Amino acid sequence: MRALYDSKAAQYRLATSSLAQFPGLDQEIGAFVGSLRIGGPVLDIGCGAGRDAEHIVELGRPVVLSDISRNMLDIARSRVGAAAVHCDMAALPFADGAFAGIWMCGSLVHIPRARQAGVLGESFRVLAPGGRIAISLKEGDGEGWRVGERMDESRWFTYWRQEQVSDLLRDIGFRDVVTEPSGRGTWFIASGARQSAGAH
Repeated sequence: MRALYDSKAAQYRLATSSLAQFPGLDQEIGAFVGSLRIGGPVLDIGCGAGRDAEHIVELGRPVVLSDISRNMLDIARSRVGAAAVHCDMAALPFADGAFAGIWMCGSLVHIPRARQAGVLGESFRVLAPGGRIAISLKEGDGEGWRVGERMDESRWFTYWRQEQVSDLLRDIGFRDVVTEPSGRGTWFIASGARQSAGAH
């Protein structure tokens, strides 16, 4: 996947660069930013070309960009002008509790199911107490290589039922877990919070 996104970064940017290409996504980002209850930056995991991060900054939150593709990260950095870190979402190079929010749009879906609990555990670690995560996923069953809507090449897709991903998030430790349809086909948003220190 890393090599694919590195080689097709310019193509992917054109296919995904505008919020207008994804009806309702601007409202979803706005709802996520509005749900944040503590100060601090948002980590955009799998930031792609920086479309969502740009909007998060416009809404008043500082952003740290992260992506496994250096070429995608370079495009996002030039677009948003934010701090950018090349990394694997399964091994985030950040301190515990570093972020007030984590936005993960269309990135976890490309991770095999067996690795997703570990990835989400890393997200939980770097999320500050009282912080919140939001993840976009495709509803369905199974996983495997598929040709998606935005690229001609096959990519790995892992599908979740909403109740299944809710259970996974709770098992990891997230609270106040909510899933909502996105209005874009079978995509949905799953979100949850890391409990504040001293909360019961």
